[in-house]
Amino acid sequence: MATVDYIVTDRYTTPRGSPQRFSEQPLYLPHTRFCYAPVGTHQRSRRRSSRSRGVFTSGSFNRYDKLGIPLIDAWAEILRRAPGSQLLIKASAIDAPYARDELARRFAARGIPRARVELRGRTSHPVMLAEYADVDLGSTRSPTTAGSLPARRCDGGADRSDRGERMISRQTSAMLRVVGLPEFIATS
Repeated sequence: MATVDYIVTDRYTTPRGSPQRFSEQPLYLPHTRFCYAPVGTHQRSRRRSSRSRGVFTSGSFNRYDKLGIPLIDAWAEILRRAPGSQLLIKASAIDAPYARDELARRFAARGIPRARVELRGRTSHPVMLAEYADVDLGSTRSPTTAGSLPARRCDGGADRSDRGERMISRQTSAMLRVVGLPEFIATS
């Protein structure tokens, strides 16, 4: 936009010399481009470990339109390689029976039984934040990664976006770097 001079970013989301192109000049904040204030009504929930639940749970809290075939293929492969684990997917569209059934069919077509994929729909924001305690490892994937990383809610995130060329494909890996968990950034 000719009327906008700067784009606010950070060194992880937009590394200097990256292939990202802007008509605006990047304005780098010292740590992260995200500004977040906790929801005042949120109460800290106790971490429910996989040991107490009896099953290791990966999770994704994303929009339904981000749950494409390549991501479902990757999750199905992970579930096959970790037979005792499960996947929790939360998206508001899952409230619609068609969307929920279609997602379950996609996993079934890849040999993953419905019992291993928990599908949750919309809840209030405080309830959604508390649900992160049900996840041992957050999972997101390029090209459109998650825009939130709940501190102390899950043990980390697996993000395949560290080499992405767009801000949206680098945001989870940027957050993991800022909170000191770069070892949870997967590059393949």
